[in-house]
Amino acid sequence: MFINPKTDFAFKKIFGSKHSHDILISFLNGILYQGNATIVSLIILDPYQAPRINGMKDSFLDIKATLSSGQTVIIEMQVLNILGFVFVELPKFTKTVDELKTLSDKWIYFLRYANELKAVPASMGAEAAIGHAFEVAQQSRLTRREMKIVEKRQMVLHDNRNALLYCETRRKERGKVGGKERGG
Repeated sequence: MFINPKTDFAFKKIFGSKHSHDILISFLNGILYQGNATIVSLIILDPYQAPRINGMKDSFLDIKATLSSGQTVIIEMQVLNILGFVFVELPKFTKTVDELKTLSDKWIYFLRYANELKAVPASMGAEAAIGHAFEVAQQSRLTRREMKIVEKRQMVLHDNRNALLYCETRRKERGKVGGKERGG
């Protein structure tokens, strides 16, 4: 079993540790640069250098990346996709493991389905950085304290999702009632 990389704690554990630069470089190259080896090195910046939105301190990574051209860029990654120019809508990603062709596809599949998998798909494990990400994401490698954090973060995600669904249902119900009153 693997932890859910969509939780802030797991995301930072997988992508944001000093031992996972290969994972982060591969992920960013897959998502931002169509799988080309454009980012050659990176530094994860101190998250406390800039002020943040209250309550969101664990949901981002600021990265200073060096490109193959020698150019330096700053990349901000946010688990909740509040700001930025590249958005990945995980619910809309429906490819099966057999349909994964690009590095981007494989990383999006990892984000969407890792916590539902029992084993690493062979085609994904062949990518060294993705195989490393699955190693980091193994629940059996977590301490009890880390596992409790993961469980709490997963509960928060679940509660937030349910709150949004409830609000959407209430909005639709109000629209139906209001429509009947106006039309009748």
